[in-house]
Formats: sequence, C-alpha cells, structure tokens
Amino acid sequence: MRRYRESHELAIHDDLTGLYNTRYLYKILSELAATAETLRDPFSVIFLDIDDFKPRGGHLWPLKGSQALQEVARTIRECLTEPAFGVAYGGDEFVAVLQGFNKSRAILKAEEIRARMKQTAYLAGHGQSVNLRASFGIATYPDDATNVTTLLAMADRAMFLIKEKGKDAVQSA
Repeated sequence: MRRYRESHELAIHDDLTGLYNTRYLYKILSELAATAETLRDPFSVIFLDIDDFKPRGGHLWPLKGSQALQEVARTIRECLTEPAFGVAYGGDEFVAVLQGFNKSRAILKAEEIRARMKQTAYLAGHGQSVNLRASFGIATYPDDATNVTTLLAMADRAMFLIKEKGKDAVQSA
C-alpha cells in the first residue's frame, strides 16, 4: 500500500518543484469543469511565466536556475490555500488552479503572488540575491471558456499580452 501511494505521488507531481504536473492538471481541470457545470461554481487559472529567465551567464546557471525554480514554486505554494494548487507547467511556466474563484478573486490572488515574488530574494541561501518577476494571465471558467483547453489557451494568451506590453503585470482574458 505504501509503495502504491509513493508511486501515485510520483506520477502526479513534478520532480523538480514538488508541484503537481501537467498530467494531473488536465485530469483535475476536466473534473472541475464538470463540477462547475453542475454546481454553478466558477474556477480560475493563473498562467505565469518568469520574466527574462534565460541563462544569466556562467556555467553554474543551470544548477542555480533549477534552485530558483524550486524557490518560485515555494512562493506559489505559500500563496495558495487548498483546494487551490500549483502546477509546474514546463520550464519557467507555472499554473495556479483556483477552485471557487471568480475573475476578480483570481486577479487579487495573482497580484498577491506577484507581490510576494517581488519581495523575495531568490537564491539568497546560495550566495546570491536574484530578483525574479513574472507575467500573469488569468482565465475563468465558464466566463472566458467552456472547455479546459480553451481556458488554458486564454490564460496563456493573456500572459503573452503582458509580455508584449512590458512584463511584470497581471492581465485577465
């Protein structure tokens, strides 16, 4: 039984960050959409991408970059209260799933994560002090989309609009 539990946890979590992985994201979003239809309970997603998170020079950046991603994941996790959860989407992209959040509440949560990131000195425990910023896109079910693929695409598109406008901000679909 213990081995099964461990295997299950490994199957739904990202190895690097400890957040949920995309396999879990798509599974749970489908369930949330079905529940939202029945209970008329909205949910929102925040798609965030760390701004300018490309190699910053030096041969040690891949290791430090991984550590920085772990620390950003911790920031996201600390800002969320269950049933909300974070997902390591890929590279320097993350998704927060906010069950029961309408768009205005989701915007406030994104601003909270953004502010916390701005206040955090990443890699401080590793002899550096790196300031990281992110661009945030928000979409709400069913207001912005009535299927999960479109919902994520809308949040992603909103995030890219912020990237084009100058980064480090929040945009809703």
